[in-house]
Amino acid sequence: MYLQKNVIVIKNIYSSIQANASLEDNSVVLNWDAPLSSGFFKYDDGEYVTNIGSNTYNWGIKISANDMKQYAGSKLSHIEMFDACKTKYTFKIYNGEKINDNTLIHTFEYEAQNAHEFVKIAVGEIPFDANEDLWITAKSVGAFSAPVPCSKYTGNDNGSYIKAGGYWVPAVGYNMNYTWMLRAYTSNDTIDNVKYNIYRNDELLASDLTKSTYI
Repeated sequence: MYLQKNVIVIKNIYSSIQANASLEDNSVVLNWDAPLSSGFFKYDDGEYVTNIGSNTYNWGIKISANDMKQYAGSKLSHIEMFDACKTKYTFKIYNGEKINDNTLIHTFEYEAQNAHEFVKIAVGEIPFDANEDLWITAKSVGAFSAPVPCSKYTGNDNGSYIKAGGYWVPAVGYNMNYTWMLRAYTSNDTIDNVKYNIYRNDELLASDLTKSTYI
């Protein structure tokens, strides 16, 4: 059985769900669990290349409102960063078209240990408006000279923003052809308003089902 959402244009699209079959009154009944809305947003390819920047850099990623709509009602639970230097970061999370004091929803500090691996950082359960862009930004407050962990540029400008001259702009415009190794997770809540298509041997049996059962 394959799951199909109404409109999905994001990376972690659901592809399949395991169905349980039972025989009731000479009819085969299929039942399945609704998917969870835990979101995982990343732009990097997982392969660390280098660190760049300085402790004066404000850098971050933007998750567009179009990619957030599926997760309306869920909360931001973790961020993840490739820890490749020993320094302290100040993270700021914004929820809006522009980054300013009015759209700031959370701030915290994290001390990196130069572990050379991804570290997952719990941020609590931060509510956000899924109709607005979500920004995860960071700045080093330590002495390390290159605090921005990078993979190769993967083609999406939202994966590498910097603050330049008071404005947040894609880093590729400044010949920084990398993608920041910074990610975000939303909490595990059941998705509402899911529609399902059921296939058998790639043949469509039923479509646009709104309940997690089929006879």
